[in-house]
Amino acid sequence: MESIKGILDLLGAYPTWAKAVLLLNLAFALAVLVFARTPVAEAVAKTPTSSGTFVLKVSGVRFFPQQEEVEVQVTAYVNGTAYRYPSVAGVEWLAVASTMSGQTFSLPKADHYELRFEVLKRLKSSRKEVSKLVSQEVLTLTKSASDLYRVHGFDRTSGTRSGTIDGEVGWSLEVRP
Repeated sequence: MESIKGILDLLGAYPTWAKAVLLLNLAFALAVLVFARTPVAEAVAKTPTSSGTFVLKVSGVRFFPQQEEVEVQVTAYVNGTAYRYPSVAGVEWLAVASTMSGQTFSLPKADHYELRFEVLKRLKSSRKEVSKLVSQEVLTLTKSASDLYRVHGFDRTSGTRSGTIDGEVGWSLEVRP
């Protein structure tokens, strides 16, 4: 109680106009604290999603030269985890065409994503012979991106990779909606 009396005595020593300015400043500060407050949930929702979770979309495959009657399996390796395309509805192989359906894979949250692809292909007419296409390129990604990943033929018996680009996989890495 004495401290309040001390504050009032101190204010009494000032002229009326100074008391009015001080009172207006206090009222303004109180209004800012009450009305400009952002709820915590709203502040979290506005936080940038640069370190959010991502999805990998595989959109299709094409070969050089273009080949008809080819079926594929694509394996995307993301941070060492394999994701196979196609892998829905019991489909094991997918016919290559310009109208290929894509597939989306949810990725665990990470600081970065190391991405590479391998492709297995076979002719529809002779499903026993499967050839492999690979690349030595490993993509390191920290934000949304999309591109074509080029793959080369691979001879399993000699362990030799072809020097020519034999195909490409369409892909995109996007922030989860």
